[in-house]
Amino acid sequence: MTITRNRLKRLLPAVLLLFSVHCLQAQVTIGSNQTPHDFSVLELTSDSKGLRLPQLTTAQRNAWSEYFLGNTVTNPADPSGGSLITPDQQEKARGLVIYNIDTDCMECWNTQKWILLCDQTCAEPIPGTVIPSGDQPPVPAAAGAIFKLGPVSVDYTSGSPQTAYQWYRNNTKDYAAATELTGETSNTLTDSQTAGTYYYFCEMTNADCTSNLVRTSIYTVTVTAPLSIPLGPGTLSGKTCFDINKSNWEDGCGTQASRTSLAVDFATLPPVIYTFTAPNSGTINDLHFQIEDPVGCVASYSGGKSGAIIHNEKIELTVNYATDLSDVFGRIYERTRDEAAHVTIYAIYHDGAKEVGVPLLVKIQDCVCCGAYVAAGVWKEFMCHNMGADQNSDPFTPAKGLNGDYYQWGQKDPIATVETPFSAIPTGWIYSGIVYGLWSEDSKTENDPCPEGYRVPTLTEWAGVIEEDIDNSLRLNPRTDPPGASWNEDETNFSSGRFFGPGLYLPAAGHFADWGGLGGLRNKAGFYWSSHRINTARTGRLSIYENEEGPSTDDNVTPYYGYSVRCIAK
Repeated sequence: MTITRNRLKRLLPAVLLLFSVHCLQAQVTIGSNQTPHDFSVLELTSDSKGLRLPQLTTAQRNAWSEYFLGNTVTNPADPSGGSLITPDQQEKARGLVIYNIDTDCMECWNTQKWILLCDQTCAEPIPGTVIPSGDQPPVPAAAGAIFKLGPVSVDYTSGSPQTAYQWYRNNTKDYAAATELTGETSNTLTDSQTAGTYYYFCEMTNADCTSNLVRTSIYTVTVTAPLSIPLGPGTLSGKTCFDINKSNWEDGCGTQASRTSLAVDFATLPPVIYTFTAPNSGTINDLHFQIEDPVGCVASYSGGKSGAIIHNEKIELTVNYATDLSDVFGRIYERTRDEAAHVTIYAIYHDGAKEVGVPLLVKIQDCVCCGAYVAAGVWKEFMCHNMGADQNSDPFTPAKGLNGDYYQWGQKDPIATVETPFSAIPTGWIYSGIVYGLWSEDSKTENDPCPEGYRVPTLTEWAGVIEEDIDNSLRLNPRTDPPGASWNEDETNFSSGRFFGPGLYLPAAGHFADWGGLGGLRNKAGFYWSSHRINTARTGRLSIYENEEGPSTDDNVTPYYGYSVRCIAK
């Protein structure tokens, strides 16, 4: 039978009337003619069919969560809409039931989160136990530096369910439209950004059933641009690495026992002294110090000098570091060498035309500093760079800046730099008459070129470095070359050198020869002075070559060579 449009118009009001009368009964049974029970609004009866709920994925379900919580204006049922949910609508969403096809479980919305209805092992989070919670203090960082957030955690009402983590980053301080950080699924986050302000948070769920989603509060990270000032001559020296030795006792950071003797307890650390040495020429006036400290490691500092500064004058800076830096779960806890907190100290003075600066990078970490074993079970800290090298360069990545200066044995000042041509005899070259005792294996002499707290290593210590660097509890790849090392002699090649454990790299800087002061062997070999001298004509050194020859020590060397100096802690 065909129903015309006019007949449909006459029939529709009757159908609506019947439907409204039926609804006034308030109770409905579908599947039979029996009357519903008094407590039922709707009853379904069947011996062959079931009720099929709306089926959503976890992502589709979470889209509703964002809308219900007011974090987005996008209504999943009407993506073209653009307004936030009203409080009345939020309340009416209570009790919404779906079937999650990712978890194969019915879930019910309780105005704050989805409640699993099929697996009682998914324990509820205990209210107030999400760490961190509440307002988080801003996290400062320097542009390009690695910063660390967390650890975060959540406790449950019963059992020990596994927690799944996922970190997010946003450009605004809210949860909506945040970027999921791929691979950041642990209870901590490490990141590095350019200058700007960024916002982070972590979502945590019960990994056993991906339910009970909770969020941390939002971290605000302010990344500052580094100080922009021209570099000037002069040197700034002092302790540049601190290890708190609270964790990371594997994976190249050294064993706990090997790090104990040199670990720093900031709660009892006395003030640390840094020394600026003025250049030996030019105009130097009005020196002051400035510190870039994005993680808040420095409590206070003082030092400087007004007025004229004489050539080679030494001016001290006193730094008091924060006493809580060694705390477990503190700012430095679990920071590896790559994640170290950076403190950049600048000595700034006026050169007669403008202000110039001399920087020094200090690293504070929960990992071994530069150093190596010098005997069985005896770990010693070394400076991370050769004397005269660029103190702000990565000490484990071969580069021209790592080579540093060249010294004749027993001399306080260098005879040549990395810029000195190998074809030219250095100015002031000494051919004879070096006095026995200018350096000593028994104590640090006034002629020792190493800064305060360091000295030239003994020959025995260098021999121990060679012997002990194969200790696999500390060593990752014994006696390996850096990637790209060629070991081809070349005055302009800086790719070769030798690793001794994970904490000491010595570049193959070559030498200036005792028979005339001409340079050579750069990238082919490296030579490092010891403080050892057996008589008026013979001294000791460490030599490094390519793999087939390996490193060695020699106690029969004339003192007139120009070699590198790598200082060891006193």
